[in-house]
Amino acid sequence: MSDIKKHQDINMAAKTISDWRSMIIVHAIYEHGPVRYKDLDDMLELSPTILSGKLSQLTDIGVIRRIQAYGAKEVTYKVLPIAENMVKAYHLLESVEPRLRK
Repeated sequence: MSDIKKHQDINMAAKTISDWRSMIIVHAIYEHGPVRYKDLDDMLELSPTILSGKLSQLTDIGVIRRIQAYGAKEVTYKVLPIAENMVKAYHLLESVEPRLRK
């Protein structure tokens, strides 16, 4: 893989995880997961288009995992280790910067 390709991948991943909607999705899955799509939808009240798109992006870059049992309609999401570290980092920032709690 060329260095340019690596930088594009890193840039895309950074933009995805820095979006506030991505962070609330990752945080919700971290706190309540593994969690079903329907439960995420009820919890976060994002439009279905945005929620589905963000879940796909987060899955593609390896932050969360999509789980669907063979033959089942129900989809569940769980965090991967990178997501756990993201949430821990956010909590650390939150303890240092009180304005993040708003």
